[in-house]
Order: sequence, then structure tokens, then C-alpha cells
Amino acid sequence: MGLLSDLTIQDLRAATLPQIKTAVTDKINAMTKKQLITLILKVAGDDIENFEIEENRVVYDALGNKIRSWSVDYIYYPTGEIDLIILKKFDALDVLVGEKKIKHYLDGKQPHFLV
Repeated sequence: MGLLSDLTIQDLRAATLPQIKTAVTDKINAMTKKQLITLILKVAGDDIENFEIEENRVVYDALGNKIRSWSVDYIYYPTGEIDLIILKKFDALDVLVGEKKIKHYLDGKQPHFLV
């Protein structure tokens, strides 16, 4: 099969399911995070106003005891651009010990921390 973007409806009908899955997987694997989020938003249509991704990290000591953790939440505009980044720090008992929010703008204004 050729590039996914070059396929016609006739090509898709003639292709086997594994060929289509491979073409889609190859296309998705080549996408950046922003491109993938934009694709998800386009597929969802008007059902999604903002899109959020959360990443969590945990730090352990040499004995395997949890020392601290943090999470990073990315909230996106419907266009796929980052709207807000929320950084949260937690202690060993998962008690929130700090939070910072970074606001991004679509008009070219520099990002800044929110209070």
C-alpha cells in the first residue's frame, strides 16, 4: 500500500484489514504529539472544547520507598495548541505540596505563570 494520504476509496476497499491497520499505524507513529491531538480533535468534532493529557512521575529511593511524585497536566485549545500546563508536586504520602500553572496564548503573547 502507498502512503495513507495518497489512498483513494477504491484502494481502501481493495486493501485487506491488516494492510489498512499497518498504513494507519505507520502514519500515527510518524505524528508528533500535537499532530496526534489535532487528529483526535478533528475526529471528535465539536464534542470536545478542550483536550487534556496527564503525565505522572514517581521517585523512589534505593530501597523502593516512594519519596515524591509529580504530575503534569496539559490542556489544549480545540486547535491542538497548548492552553495551560499544570505542574503538581506531591510528597511520599501523595499530599499536594505545590502547584504551578503556566498559561499559553494563541495571539503570540509570551506564556506566564498564573497565581
